[in-house]
Amino acid sequence: MKAAKAKRGEFYVHKKNGWVYQVLGYAKMFEHEEQDIIFLKCMRDNMTVTLSAELFELYIKANKFLKTENILNNLKVSL
Repeated sequence: MKAAKAKRGEFYVHKKNGWVYQVLGYAKMFEHEEQDIIFLKCMRDNMTVTLSAELFELYIKANKFLKTENILNNLKVSL
């Protein structure tokens, strides 16, 4: 069973540290037209992470990233 492709604007929680990431979008690698890369924004520190879209799908299948609808309960806020 193939995992559904993460859509722009969706939020995922990293299971180990609880940080929330938002999917910013997809792009093609420069010389590897067949490979997509995905851009994720960490909501905790606004850092942008770039990785292979296939790798991100594998992380979702392995339950390392969990899709969430209610991000307010999952955000770790440092005051």
